[in-house]
Amino acid sequence: MKKKLLEVFIYMTNAYLTLKDPQQRKTYRHAGESSEANRINFMKPGEIAESRYLEGQISFRKKEFENAAHSFASAIYFDNSAAKYHYFYGCALGEIGKYKDALEALKKALELKPSDLDTLAEIGHIYLKLGFPLRAKGHFKKVLEKSPSHTRATEGMRLIK
Repeated sequence: MKKKLLEVFIYMTNAYLTLKDPQQRKTYRHAGESSEANRINFMKPGEIAESRYLEGQISFRKKEFENAAHSFASAIYFDNSAAKYHYFYGCALGEIGKYKDALEALKKALELKPSDLDTLAEIGHIYLKLGFPLRAKGHFKKVLEKSPSHTRATEGMRLIK
């Protein structure tokens, strides 16, 4: 049943992504008139994940953090193995005040990419927002030991002092 639901969800997502893009919509309309080779190939789950991630990036840059979080969560749904999806999901959640969920997402990103200094620094900032300055300081120190000029970690240490 779960497999069938995933197939339906992928099909609906592909339809949405196709109809949302004017060029793809035009191609889709003319697909019936042309040969089978010109028909739209629906995207694979990894491609959908990357597409949702890119949409999330656009929303994040526009400071539309709710939309960004939704897009990143969708990317994770289609590909749970990409650390960057979890990282940005955690950052977006942190921006909308969902600190515990943000921490969970960032820890998952760190699990997938253990040496990522940006993730360690963001975890430190979430700990600060949760009221755990000693934990935050520990994360910032780890980052600064490896990269003394790391902007987010330096900023975090300044906030503690």
